[in-house]
Amino acid sequence: QFYHNENLGEVLSTNGEVTGVQLTGGRTLQASLVAIGVGAAANVDLLVDQAIELGGVVVNSHLQLPGYPEVAVVGDVATFPNALYGGKLQRSEHVGQARQSAKYAAKAAVEGPTEPYSYLPYFYSRTFEYTTKPIVWQFWGTTSDASPVDFFVCKQAFGAFWIDTDRRVVGALLAGSPPPPASDFDDVRAVVEKRVVAPEDLEELGLGFAWELAKRR
Repeated sequence: QFYHNENLGEVLSTNGEVTGVQLTGGRTLQASLVAIGVGAAANVDLLVDQAIELGGVVVNSHLQLPGYPEVAVVGDVATFPNALYGGKLQRSEHVGQARQSAKYAAKAAVEGPTEPYSYLPYFYSRTFEYTTKPIVWQFWGTTSDASPVDFFVCKQAFGAFWIDTDRRVVGALLAGSPPPPASDFDDVRAVVEKRVVAPEDLEELGLGFAWELAKRR
């Protein structure tokens, strides 16, 4: 259950064990476990004299620090022009982006930069992972300036595509409990990666649209 416009006031306990939380609005919630997400911010203090946008240091299309081509900035501290989205500035807080950008920078340092850096944003979560009914979802791409088109795979799985004004698929979500097979996740990712034009009956086609493109079904 979600409580909007509420903040944590106090974690309640008895004999050293959590019993609940007191919200600033006066509501008390009973609980035996409290998980607090405090968030994080990229540490850009070392480069405060550089351009800072979206919480990161702005780099060029090869992840180089402007004016210092010998310096590469990678991971979530870098705000980079993403070639996949026409050079739009993006910053990604994900281990996949950290690994991919570091690999790109290392290769460029040895061989010299070639193609502009390109990254498909990706996020995922596995809730109740070690139970008999885990809830798994994966998301690729962006929802910026795009409209969602929902679809259902079956009673246990669902998803959505996000399409831009040119009707190109720029984002996709697939979720389920139990999780869909890995091949379904791969097919949906490919739709976003290829930025294909969505048909008018996309909502009805749903996952079948991704299957058809992958030629796996």
